[in-house]
Amino acid sequence: MTIALFLGPSLPLERAREILDGRYLPPARQGDILRLVREKEVDAIALIDGDDYASGPLVWHKEILCALDRGIPVFGAGALGAIRAAELAPFGMRGFGEVYRLYREGLLEGDDAVAAPFSVEGGRYRRLAEPLVNLLATFVRARERGFVSDEREAALKGAAEGLFYRERSLGKVLERLRADGDIDEEEAAALGEVLESLRVDRLASDAEGLLRHLAQEGPGGPVQVSLPPDWKESHVFRRIVEEERQEVVDDVILTVGDIAAWGALARPEGFDLARRGLNRFLGLELARQRGLVAGDDDVALESTRFRRRMDLVDDEAFRGWMKANHLDDEGFVRLMRDEATLSRLRHWLFVAQRFGTPVQAMADEMRLEGLYEAVSAEAARAYGLFRTLRKDIRQEASELGSRDDFFPSYVAAHALASMDRNFLAWCEEMAIDTGRALSHALIREGLRRSFESLGKEDEEA
Repeated sequence: MTIALFLGPSLPLERAREILDGRYLPPARQGDILRLVREKEVDAIALIDGDDYASGPLVWHKEILCALDRGIPVFGAGALGAIRAAELAPFGMRGFGEVYRLYREGLLEGDDAVAAPFSVEGGRYRRLAEPLVNLLATFVRARERGFVSDEREAALKGAAEGLFYRERSLGKVLERLRADGDIDEEEAAALGEVLESLRVDRLASDAEGLLRHLAQEGPGGPVQVSLPPDWKESHVFRRIVEEERQEVVDDVILTVGDIAAWGALARPEGFDLARRGLNRFLGLELARQRGLVAGDDDVALESTRFRRRMDLVDDEAFRGWMKANHLDDEGFVRLMRDEATLSRLRHWLFVAQRFGTPVQAMADEMRLEGLYEAVSAEAARAYGLFRTLRKDIRQEASELGSRDDFFPSYVAAHALASMDRNFLAWCEEMAIDTGRALSHALIREGLRRSFESLGKEDEEA
């Protein structure tokens, strides 16, 4: 059984390994838990430390819910883990320790109560400030043992809470009391010695408690999840899942957002890719609003077409493509469902709603891409030739059986890479009038055969 544990300054790694053997990871950042869920190589997750608040976004609530939804138990204690456990306990996350209890009961509220900057040297984490929960616990112990009065404890607490989290320390608290005139220098020195001797490390003790529980009891039984049925149905969740998903490329950890940004900004075709991606997103959103959802049969058919078009019929080649494109089976099904859904949307737009062929949209796209002038010149040359030979071609087509003879050989000779289904279905989905498309196909095939026969005559002569 593999337990992944996010641990940093709360407890030294050497001490943690003495208690529990697990897969220890650095303090968690947004996307880290999603990556573990996709890897499908952990049986439980323990969140203790998160990265420093100033370094980037912290673990998001819904990525924890995603793990719970997949049946992976998630435990929280100590620092960020205690906060998330208190927030997500109603949904199935399990919290441990005193800090978790304080947050759960509302006795602690601000995230900064467990925050402290840290440095990393040789794989060891060193706190650069003292978390508020540790200072408050130390003041309580001093009062309980008779070293400070209730009033002095309140003054210490107020001074600690008034400091920015990156500046909190016992020395800074005493400086604040001296500056306010509550104690003199001699009293500050004496009180500092007492408090240092009574120092409580609440984060370390809570972290140890969770590790001991996992070492003795394991993750326990199945996750008791209580999630609303529509918890995933938000644009924010889908955005975070995609943008913050982490991948390892040539030993470098990247988010999919990093890869997409590089493609948009560094590739020559980046602007066009970004525009097509936005159009794709808009199409899927319209399909969702119209209730156009592809069924399993549509997905299976789309998958077959895609693999044939990309020359991925062989399973080994397909798996290689999946790995290189950072997709698992679920991700591929999602991609194919989106493709099938867009196909249904096009059918609804051009066939069911009878909007007709998108001639203007196609022409405008060519104008925007700088292709219109060249395409119009090519069309003029081709159609001029069609008109010159049209009578003979149609006669020849009629004599040879027209569609039965010409059409199959035309498709075999001229099928586009994107024509991954039968010709008529492809024309319909692309909103090309099938009657005219078939007529043009026959004419082009007739031209091709005529030119071939002319070439043979020249060779024989």
